[in-house]
Amino acid sequence: MHQKRRPELAAAIAAIEAGEADALVAAKLDRLSRSQLDFASLLERAQRKRWEIVVLDQEFDMTTASGREMAGMVIGMAQWEHDTIRERTRAALAARRRRGERVGRPASEVIPTGVRARIVKLSRRGMSRNGIASVCNGEGVPTAAGARRWYASTITRVLEREEA
Repeated sequence: MHQKRRPELAAAIAAIEAGEADALVAAKLDRLSRSQLDFASLLERAQRKRWEIVVLDQEFDMTTASGREMAGMVIGMAQWEHDTIRERTRAALAARRRRGERVGRPASEVIPTGVRARIVKLSRRGMSRNGIASVCNGEGVPTAAGARRWYASTITRVLEREEA
C-alpha cells in the first residue's frame, strides 16, 4: 500500500490493529484505493488480522468471495479510469511542450528579486523554511502563482533555484 502517500489511511489501519476500532469505513470504494494490487493487499491484511472493510456506497459483503470479487472489479475500473486520465494528461502536456507553451507552476524567477534576496537572507540567518513562509504570509508578500499563502515547499524551491 502507498501508506507514505496516504498517512491518514495508515493511521486508520494502525488504530484498527491496536483495537481502537473494528472496521475501516470508506464513503466510496475508489476513495479507499484505485489500485488492484493495493486493494488486494488491503483485503488480505484485513482478513489475516480479522477486521472488516465497510464501503458505504456499495453493498458488497467483503467477508464473501463474491463480494471481494465484485469490489475487485470496481477497483479495476477505477484503476483503468485513473490510468486513462493520466495518459491523456501526459499527452496533452507533451503537445503543449511541443508547441513551446509553458507547462507547470510559475518559476521562482517571477518572484521579485527583492523577495528572493530576502528569502535567501532569512535562510542564511538560520530561519527555517516554515518560519520564512510565516514571515512572508505575515507581511502579505504576494506569491509568484498568485496563491494566498507561502509554504515551506515554495521557499525550498526558491532557495534551490537561487543556489543553482
